[in-house]
Amino acid sequence: MKRITSLVICLLLTLGCLPLSAFAAPVAESKLPFELSAPAYVYAEWQEGSDSPTSTIVTYSLGNGITEFFELLEQAGENETREEFLAQYGLDDIWINTQIDWAVDDVEDAVSGWHYNEFWDYGEYGTGYDEEYHMRLGPWDVVDALLYPAVTANYVWVTRGINEDEFNGNPDTKTPGLKDQLNEGQYEYKDAGDGDMSLYIDYTEHTVYYRARFDVTARYTENEELVEKHYYSDWSDAAAVGKDAPSSDPVTKEDLKAPVITSLYLTDRDFNGCPVAAFTLTVPDELAQNVAKVTAKGGSLFIETYARVKGDAEWLQMQNAERDIKAGEMECPLLHLATGAHLTIEDDTEIEVRCRYFCYQPETDDLFSDWSETLTFETTEMSSLPDGVNYDDAGAVLRFKGGAEYAVVKNGTTTILPRAFERKPSLKYIFIPDSVTDIGDDAVLRCRNAVIVCSENSAAASYADANSIPRTAIKSFLLNAIEVRTDYLLEGELDTTGLQAKVILKNDDEVELSVADLTITGPDFNTAGKFDVKVDFMSFELSYEVTVRDFIWGDADSNGAVEINDVVRLKRYFAETDPKTGISSVTVGKGADANGDGKVTALDIIRLKKYFAGNDPLTGKPIILGPAPASQYGENEGWSEDIL
Repeated sequence: MKRITSLVICLLLTLGCLPLSAFAAPVAESKLPFELSAPAYVYAEWQEGSDSPTSTIVTYSLGNGITEFFELLEQAGENETREEFLAQYGLDDIWINTQIDWAVDDVEDAVSGWHYNEFWDYGEYGTGYDEEYHMRLGPWDVVDALLYPAVTANYVWVTRGINEDEFNGNPDTKTPGLKDQLNEGQYEYKDAGDGDMSLYIDYTEHTVYYRARFDVTARYTENEELVEKHYYSDWSDAAAVGKDAPSSDPVTKEDLKAPVITSLYLTDRDFNGCPVAAFTLTVPDELAQNVAKVTAKGGSLFIETYARVKGDAEWLQMQNAERDIKAGEMECPLLHLATGAHLTIEDDTEIEVRCRYFCYQPETDDLFSDWSETLTFETTEMSSLPDGVNYDDAGAVLRFKGGAEYAVVKNGTTTILPRAFERKPSLKYIFIPDSVTDIGDDAVLRCRNAVIVCSENSAAASYADANSIPRTAIKSFLLNAIEVRTDYLLEGELDTTGLQAKVILKNDDEVELSVADLTITGPDFNTAGKFDVKVDFMSFELSYEVTVRDFIWGDADSNGAVEINDVVRLKRYFAETDPKTGISSVTVGKGADANGDGKVTALDIIRLKKYFAGNDPLTGKPIILGPAPASQYGENEGWSEDIL
């Protein structure tokens, strides 16, 4: 589904595309398409030394207007309409970051109080820099934390471990070190036990406070110039960890009200070939607070979506549905609905959807909310079956899926189940062999363009006539194996790449078949020799010839590989041949016939040299050993035909 990383990458790319001359200081007038409210429900949770001695997670929630806008913006990006979407607001681009301020013990203290100053605001030289491009912010000052604005709750890791340079700062550039932003007695800077120095705060004696605000950047064209302006929300209420931090009880079952979902509809999108439904989730303040609280404590609170065919007893969880809490549109692919009792679901089938919240919190039992109201919509066809004719475990035709123009029931099938071919306007021909003797009621239903192809006295012919379905027969079956590999080694495997087949119908219409539609029987590859590969279709049978060998073309020394030593062996073979008897004192194997012309001559040395040299300079194609034109081409001459 949607990916956070794609949005983050997009933001990073846009940040680097504008010259400094285009930047301007923050202004009061607003070009924002939503109300910019402060981060709400801010929580801070010390990580108890798992990352660094002071690492903390700060979580907060975004207003519904913000999440709804950025959800629509993300959808526009997926639909490749992002520019058009932004243009209606007079924007070229827009993104949002979070700033996290911090203080220790006393937020009004001149040293360790809130550390926000003029350099936190975007100015002529960027955020954090003075006119000499010196960084004027300390290592724990967070001014540009990326977030995912399409969901309600976000989090930032803050007050993490620092190195010695960050601790000391740089007086020459006026870059503060962390020691300049804390008072003596509020921390220890000591060996962490591994030779590295770390900063420690005793949270039983001290309190660290955090507050957050949003920094929204809007980019637009004004008087033919690209302008970039920053808008800042108010600061949030403070959260805290340590001595004076308020306690926070876990979320309880009573805190989780049933989800409120509305506007359920079937989108025009699909996921792995299955339709996607969507609905809108209402996010009240209490829910936004709970998800921020649970996230801060290392837990998770998300929504689960279940669906079923109306009338079924069992609800099925839609595993690919969106789970993050947000006020924007929630997508729900119906991939897991077409399983079990419903391998295929027809057009206009009524589907019921309901949701509940799931809450995980460390060291407490998992919680589930009550169910939402059940909503209903009508789906398009969906199926977990692969495209083509599908069979049940007994070999009966179960269902045809997909939009192909023809369907082939394989030879040997005896049964076609009811409604196997249903609502397939794309179907032009259904090929049914004589082996089929049992055809269920409505086996071919509402396939308005379909013609059954069968023999005259078959069960399929009787079914077609009884149900007023047009039928025809095959006049001839044609096979072309000229491009098919026909040269193999022992213990090989039949390769039908390039095999072509088609049928000519009584109405002279031609249907090109795929290899999957054919019944193909080849050699067992355990014996060398020439063998027929039989190709059956319906009541027709044709064949082509392949050769199975116990040697490799070009392998003159019979060691199982074609190497430069084979050229040497051939040269020695001719050099030590008695001109009177034609017998050489050097032996060569069958593979010495590198060009496959049935005899060993100097031409085989030439073919091997070309083989090792690479491509043929005349054709630009690789040299292939064996009979001309190449070992994968046989002696099959074009189309062969079996006529009824």
